[in-house]
Amino acid sequence: IGDTFTMGMEDALEAARMIGCNEIIGVHYDTWPPIALDHDAAKNLFSVAGKNLHLVQAGNSVSFA
Repeated sequence: IGDTFTMGMEDALEAARMIGCNEIIGVHYDTWPPIALDHDAAKNLFSVAGKNLHLVQAGNSVSFA
C-alpha cells in the first residue's frame, strides 16, 4: 500500500470494500523511501471505514481465529 509503484491506501480501502473484507494486511510499504507509509494515517483511514488494517513488520506474522 506504498502507492508509488503499488496500490495506495485509498485504493486498498476501496478494494477491501469491493470484496467485503474487514481484516486487511498491508504489504509493499516502507522497504525504501518512494513507498514510505504514514502508519497512523493508514490505520486511521481504515478504522474510520470500520476495517482493521494490519501492518506486520518483516519477519513477524499475524493469526486470525
